[in-house]
Amino acid sequence: MLTYTRLIMISLLTFVFFKKIPDESQWLHWYVLVAAILFFFNHFMIFSEKYKKWVLFFLLLDTLLSFAYGILFPGSTLYLIFLGVVSVTVFIKISDKKTLRFCSIIFLVLWISTMFYWWKESGTVDILDNIISTSFVVYGAVVGDLIRKLL
Repeated sequence: MLTYTRLIMISLLTFVFFKKIPDESQWLHWYVLVAAILFFFNHFMIFSEKYKKWVLFFLLLDTLLSFAYGILFPGSTLYLIFLGVVSVTVFIKISDKKTLRFCSIIFLVLWISTMFYWWKESGTVDILDNIISTSFVVYGAVVGDLIRKLL
């Protein structure tokens, strides 16, 4: 059931981003389409027993795809919802504390870098909006950890 919820969230977020693209930005349409395909591919690889050794790679790819949304759609914190979905998956699939710390540090560095990029591009960053949206990522991590402990 959880895996279906992840697919539904990815589909809905892809649809929302697709609708936000101006008609003249053809390359953004392509990015959203390719990213959706990669998210779906990664989803099946992450939950496949055959590719268990590659889970961290697929999760990092999901993370990079999500942060790319933050760069390509500056000012929109919707990319953090993607990262919330990814954080649930990270904390369900990975139990090693060092690896989880590594993933958390990667998230923080990329999040701060994305906000810095927005500030350089537009001169403003809504810190409160970012913190509130980031709380969804933290909530997803906590929920993922609890689910892993229940499984």
